[in-house]
Amino acid sequence: YDPIALPPRPTPTFTPTAPIPRNGPQGWITTNDYPNSELQRGNEGTARYRVVVNSEGRVDACEIIASTGHARLDRATCRNIERRARFDPAQNAEAKPIVGSFSGTVTWSIPE
Repeated sequence: YDPIALPPRPTPTFTPTAPIPRNGPQGWITTNDYPNSELQRGNEGTARYRVVVNSEGRVDACEIIASTGHARLDRATCRNIERRARFDPAQNAEAKPIVGSFSGTVTWSIPE
């Protein structure tokens, strides 16, 4: 029995990519989104977040990886990003859309 040698698999010609924001991140959160209770208390801070982006470019999940120190600001960060963020999805080596992740920061600063 003499097995037939298969030709080598071609190397992918496409470099896999991470999700790319289509409509932001500027504009995902505005000063109008500042929770009133946090404004009244004078609470500010920067949240670091990570989102899971599905193969259609929508946010499936959001997690705070570094808190503002204020739970309402952290929740408002994820709530608004989940509602507004749209992406060109991540792509694998065959240029097919796949699940990916995106990280960023939001600074909540009381408007002057």
